[in-house]
Amino acid sequence: MSIKRWIKNSEDAYDFVVNENVQATIHFNRSSSDGIVTVNAAKETFKINRSGFWKSNIEITDTSNVLAASVKPAKWYSGHYIMQYNGQEYKLIVRNNPLAEWAIQQNDKDICAYGLDTKNGAVTVRITEAENVPVLFHFILWYLFWPIAVENTGDHLLFSLLLTA
Repeated sequence: MSIKRWIKNSEDAYDFVVNENVQATIHFNRSSSDGIVTVNAAKETFKINRSGFWKSNIEITDTSNVLAASVKPAKWYSGHYIMQYNGQEYKLIVRNNPLAEWAIQQNDKDICAYGLDTKNGAVTVRITEAENVPVLFHFILWYLFWPIAVENTGDHLLFSLLLTA
């Protein structure tokens, strides 16, 4: 069982840590109007960018601008999204019952999710995942969940991982 978490390393950057080893760093650029987020992984760099008229589409590209994954609303008024990754289709949903959570599903089963939880009277981030989840899924979920985590936990971000089979 591996322990995965996000650790704040500067004002707008977080390290993705697996068993105490930094696997990637995500850089949020709040001062930029383009909204592009950069992820520096061990061997690759990705950009996460919003596109479309309402900026409701998400594109993840590598350094050669090759599309690694994309996320689009199922319908313009929908509460869930369709994610394309590696030739497969996944559902990306947001829940708020009882606390906020983003989840990636395959065959209507959660394979990776980021949600709010409480522990010892403090708000924490709970990460759940099935086996063999692509690391890119963590980048997408943290990109989407980060504003919720910051709003609800402040600067004392505390993360825990609960693995599910």
